[in-house]
Amino acid sequence: MSMILCSPLVFKEIETVGYSEYFIRNYVKLIGVKLIIIAPMREELSACVYISRARNVPRFDVLHALLAKRMCAVLITWDKHFSVLRDIVEIKTPRDLI
Repeated sequence: MSMILCSPLVFKEIETVGYSEYFIRNYVKLIGVKLIIIAPMREELSACVYISRARNVPRFDVLHALLAKRMCAVLITWDKHFSVLRDIVEIKTPRDLI
């Protein structure tokens, strides 16, 4: 079974475009994908502030890179600014997976 790992912040971002957490959870279940919510650790929160300032990358983007690293996961995104985080985690676009 395929899995999607995400932080609680992802639901907040998705809600800004009009989808509820309930909708996303049900959709993911419908397509047969397991959804796992990963909460950030205190050390990751501290590190993301430092890395964000040093690399001029949004703090939550750094946090998601750190979460993916901890979980030995690939970070999937269209955002080009993640390229400066490639030394932290493997990054692919959705197109790379097709």
